[in-house]
Amino acid sequence: MLHAAKDSARRLGYPYVMAPFRPSHYGDFKMERRAAHSEALFREYYAAQTAEGLPLDPWLRNVVRQGATLVKPEMRSVSFTRSIDIGGDLPYIGCSRP
Repeated sequence: MLHAAKDSARRLGYPYVMAPFRPSHYGDFKMERRAAHSEALFREYYAAQTAEGLPLDPWLRNVVRQGATLVKPEMRSVSFTRSIDIGGDLPYIGCSRP
């Protein structure tokens, strides 16, 4: 998917692609520390690296290996301030309202 996005951007004349990537194991990191979410804890997890200098988080490590440069953590990239009742089935194949 990342390669397709980069290819599309290149075809359209854009020099790069910017996208938010949510760490996949931040919840586990919080549980290990028995800590509630905080900006400081999120920044600590975002900055944590393996011995090879790659992100500790598997998903972030994957996107870096595919050529992404992580710029900064964005605390509001995935935030919900209210629920939305869309009614009916969701517009995705195989998904329906619970």
